[in-house]
Amino acid sequence: MKKFYLFILTSGFSFLLNNILNLYFVEILHADTKLSAAITYFLLFFLNFFIFKNFIFVKKNGSDKKLDIYDYIKLNLILRLLEYLSFLTLLKVFNLYFLILVNLVSIIFTLLKYFYLRRMTLN
Repeated sequence: MKKFYLFILTSGFSFLLNNILNLYFVEILHADTKLSAAITYFLLFFLNFFIFKNFIFVKKNGSDKKLDIYDYIKLNLILRLLEYLSFLTLLKVFNLYFLILVNLVSIIFTLLKYFYLRRMTLN
């Protein structure tokens, strides 16, 4: 359970950063919402890997499973692509304010990511 709470805490930070960056890109720089979402997903990918590898999914003594960059890339390419496509689909279908959709999709995929990462690094 400790890993889950740490994951939620760091994901909350990522979530906040995601909102701040999207607001900055769209409202201040007047970037396209689709481009803004793509840029923030890309930036958060690297930040999250660093945090997850070094603070949450840490290899325990005697365990051969650890968070590998290649596995993380594969998982994230799939999940981030699905997350982005979900965002685009919901944006088109519901035409809601983009941050509502970014947040909704982020919450769902954050939980999915935790369970997959936990399974990949189960000690």
